[in-house]
Amino acid sequence: MTGHPGHMHHHKVVPACTNCFSCEHVVEIIYGLPGDELFRSGREDFVLGGCCISEESPGWFCQYCKLSFGEVRMCEEE
Repeated sequence: MTGHPGHMHHHKVVPACTNCFSCEHVVEIIYGLPGDELFRSGREDFVLGGCCISEESPGWFCQYCKLSFGEVRMCEEE
């Protein structure tokens, strides 16, 4: 990774926005149908990305720039 290294949040490395280079406004994009526990958790460090996901789906969203960027973390099925 080049540029700004990002910061840690909830044990995840959060990348810097590719437009404004901020880390503090970047949140993870969560795909799929979220469970009630996600909303009850009080977390504010995510946005919902919808139900459809592909290898080209962005993994991060800058709340300042409104820019989606980066790679989504795809889980391998066993």
